[in-house]
Amino acid sequence: MDKYRELVKSEARTFFKENHEEFVSDEGEFGGASSSPNFLKWLDRTRKLNGVVEKTVARWGPKEFQWVQSNTRNPAPIGGDPRSNAFGSFYLDVLHELKKLNKKKTSS
Repeated sequence: MDKYRELVKSEARTFFKENHEEFVSDEGEFGGASSSPNFLKWLDRTRKLNGVVEKTVARWGPKEFQWVQSNTRNPAPIGGDPRSNAFGSFYLDVLHELKKLNKKKTSS
């Protein structure tokens, strides 16, 4: 579990460092310079996080899919495509870490 959490936190930290300034300066919908900034909705609009998670999950095989489902805070229901289940669970875990990082950054 520790290695999985480390991976999630590492992906979230790297993504946050690379994209937070762009969020702050974005005047588009939900961007930091807009009238209603919302980091998580901005991530959905720009689909940047999807690309990062897709690249990570693309390298995984059945062993890693099981590893994710065993360690995630968002397990998928039994059945379905293992790759899709791992993607969804990993995406939500990284999103949760990003939410914590953004909250920490905006409150300081």
